[in-house]
Amino acid sequence: MKLVSRSCMPAGRPALLALITLLSAAALMAACSGSGGGTAKTSARPAATAASPQPTVASPQPTAPDRGPGQKGPVVRGIYRFKSEDWGAMASAGFNAVTDGNSFGAAQTAARLAGMVWMGSWSADRCAFELSPEQMAARVDQNRGVNSYFQLGDEPNVQKCPGAPAAYRQATALVHLHDPTAQTWVADDQFNDPNLAAWPSGLPMQGTVDILAFDVYPCQPAQPCRYNLIDEAVLRIHQAGVKSWQFILPDFNEPSWRQPTPTELTQMYGHWQGQGASGYWLYAWDADGVDIRTLPGNLDAVTAINQQPV
Repeated sequence: MKLVSRSCMPAGRPALLALITLLSAAALMAACSGSGGGTAKTSARPAATAASPQPTVASPQPTAPDRGPGQKGPVVRGIYRFKSEDWGAMASAGFNAVTDGNSFGAAQTAARLAGMVWMGSWSADRCAFELSPEQMAARVDQNRGVNSYFQLGDEPNVQKCPGAPAAYRQATALVHLHDPTAQTWVADDQFNDPNLAAWPSGLPMQGTVDILAFDVYPCQPAQPCRYNLIDEAVLRIHQAGVKSWQFILPDFNEPSWRQPTPTELTQMYGHWQGQGASGYWLYAWDADGVDIRTLPGNLDAVTAINQQPV
């Protein structure tokens, strides 16, 4: 998922917190395992590979009381947005949270939308966060009590950066230090490859952030959607015992993936539904030059989805 960088906000800290953040900086550097090689990611979606054989098997406002036992807070029905600031339209479609929450917090609050604060990217080349621990701390301080989610980078590649899980744990601890009520969040694409043989074993990012959001995009060009990829991902999430997780639905058109139809969006949601997620996100309201409002069938489909239990 392509993300928009935000400017860093300076903030003074008491001597003790300054020492802690400096120690966190050293821990983050130690957690990274080298450059990892390769080029910087320009897209959060990996190129499609050959298909493998089919497997055998803040204050967000809730829109429905559909949480299961042990789940806390309202169900999240989030939307990725980039340039659009039409908060009223997003809320009218049933969304209660938006990305880049540190951009227009007051306006989002007026529309009853929670914002997710963007904490800078994660570099697969440097195996490090874009922001320093001091910059992360300042961003949390600026948004303390306003937003409940802090997005740490995007789709960390643990194969290129084996130290990523440790770095994300340190970053989560830093966020919690500055705002004990905050939750860290990251999109995890370890299941977003049509070649199941390429999926990592286990779930390397488990326990590194408060909420893992899994993206599985099953609709490739000139092919029917492979909903079994979602089913296999759910199976592995359950096998790993993940307690707090969400999922991401695709609604975009790029060379490796195609725009799903309204029916396909509904069917994708159905394969995730009732599996224990605390919410979901749609990618995207506006991306790659397409606004969902130019696809009225898709907008109607997600509006209907937002009236259903997760």
